[in-house]
Amino acid sequence: MLVSYWDGSISSQDYEELVGFLHENSDDAEVGLVMEEVAEWVERDQQVNIPTETMYAHILGDSRYKAGLSRPKQRTVIWRKWAYAAAIAAAVMLPVLIYFERSTGLKMAVENIRVAEVIDSASSVFPGYKQATLMLADGSVIPMDSLEGRVVTTGDGIQLSMKNGQLTYEMDHAVEEPVMNTISAPLGGEYQVMLSDGTEIWLNAASSITYPIAFVGNVREVKISGEVYFEVRRNEEQEFVVYVDDTRIKVLGTHFNVNAYDDEPTVRTTLLEGSVRIEKGKETRLLKPGQQAETAADRNEIAVKQVDVEEAVAWKNGYFLFNNEHVTNAMRRIGRWYNVDIQYEGSVPRKGLDGTISKMEDIHQLLNALEITGVAKFELKERRIMVRE
Repeated sequence: MLVSYWDGSISSQDYEELVGFLHENSDDAEVGLVMEEVAEWVERDQQVNIPTETMYAHILGDSRYKAGLSRPKQRTVIWRKWAYAAAIAAAVMLPVLIYFERSTGLKMAVENIRVAEVIDSASSVFPGYKQATLMLADGSVIPMDSLEGRVVTTGDGIQLSMKNGQLTYEMDHAVEEPVMNTISAPLGGEYQVMLSDGTEIWLNAASSITYPIAFVGNVREVKISGEVYFEVRRNEEQEFVVYVDDTRIKVLGTHFNVNAYDDEPTVRTTLLEGSVRIEKGKETRLLKPGQQAETAADRNEIAVKQVDVEEAVAWKNGYFLFNNEHVTNAMRRIGRWYNVDIQYEGSVPRKGLDGTISKMEDIHQLLNALEITGVAKFELKERRIMVRE
């Protein structure tokens, strides 16, 4: 389970079992040795930098899975109209577990992990996991995970560090022009970080945010692409403005989600708390909690409607939520998270999908659950999902 945690393929149920085991055996030296060997193996063969001494705390504090554990049980892997059939299908798909034994079997367990390298990782499909990069003003790129607990000095003398997910910039000289940095989560990734003003952001797969390292003047301005959830730190003297192409979202302090992928027909801004002002051309609309604004590149209209905010932020909370959703929309989201291509054979299914499922499920189990709904048939071929009626 440790390996599946670090490669992002662990399910919510397995994560819960892993946390329980670590809580019960936190003082076991042999468990610590196994964790170290797993970390060394992952570092050597997967090019992922995992600080061994923080592995235990990292696992127990992972917000992706904590959110999943705090949800009602029926939100885990349940399809509203096909719950019984889905449960049967899930039961026959047994996950591969690593069992820890208080004996010489510990060493054997790690050796078995290494034998598992016969699985072709290039063609295996796993759920996304926490990963992102930081692009500095000079164009250099730094993996976000490598910043935790370190101080990096940039070419222009700025010291950059991150502690408990918060970015901090220190400089010994005044900045005349805004120094812009960009955090990007790739396909198959997501990331949570706190900006220097205390604003928290969550980046979905294939998303980015560009921001100044220091917010000066009477406005805090950022630019985004993809999908980003904001919890803006309130500051009466500095308005917070999000730019999405020619749409502007203005706030003082609030919680909201913006979906602005290039392959989506509209930009959707969903308000959870507070208030935001949407501007598009000469049009302006003020949103209330529970409302969603839609804007499109080819028109200056702003359409506002009441929505289920849970649906808009399900991705942040660790699961997919489909509410009579068109198959093409649902598959775009799945494709980004699992980093796979989607291909349709014949006519595109017209029926809508209803239900919820954890984002950390094995992709085969997810596709089986989708197929049980009767909306369409799904087949995984290498890194492509084939969809047909």
